[in-house]
Amino acid sequence: RKLKFNLHISGTLLRALAWLDPKTLELVKAGLADGQLELLGSTYAQNVPYASDDWDNARQIVLHRELLQTHFGVQPTVFWNSERTWRQSLVPVIAQGGYRATLVEDHILHAAGLVDPVPVTLSHGEHSLTAVYDDTILRTRFNYAAWFGRKAQLFKYLKSLAARPGSERFLVAYAEDAESMGLWSWEMGYLPHAAWAHLDAILTEFE
Repeated sequence: RKLKFNLHISGTLLRALAWLDPKTLELVKAGLADGQLELLGSTYAQNVPYASDDWDNARQIVLHRELLQTHFGVQPTVFWNSERTWRQSLVPVIAQGGYRATLVEDHILHAAGLVDPVPVTLSHGEHSLTAVYDDTILRTRFNYAAWFGRKAQLFKYLKSLAARPGSERFLVAYAEDAESMGLWSWEMGYLPHAAWAHLDAILTEFE
């Protein structure tokens, strides 16, 4: 495939993979080397920054960043915010951790007055971050298309965004747990192969 993807791996999962499934780490390294993947940084143990003390948040961010450097030789610039909750005082904590951007869910940005899905600057004191529009409608419709093979609503939504004035400035993110593409259905007693086939068809259409 020619499509490129962002990937987030928690620090705890990285530690486990090094012991239990190092081949997965080699696949990630290969994806990074050929430019198909770019890693996101986060907190080491996926604690929720909104609900955690900022001293602990800062330590978690540093530890995860050091682990990514050790395993992959990279220092990501985009931060994955666990559980997608938000408070503005997180801006300096994330920015001082070496990050320039983060994903923020659409309803949070709407509540702050954002109308269009464009990148915006979040500021707190002397620090700032770029907020990328984490589109919950896109997530829902993409998941529905992948799970059930019904793509019409997904592409209708994307076309409606493209038809809006100023859409050349729009930047929307689809961000989802990896287990949504197979493990969730497996846990409910369904084989994941159908979702994989539907996902392949969607990505082919995007290409």
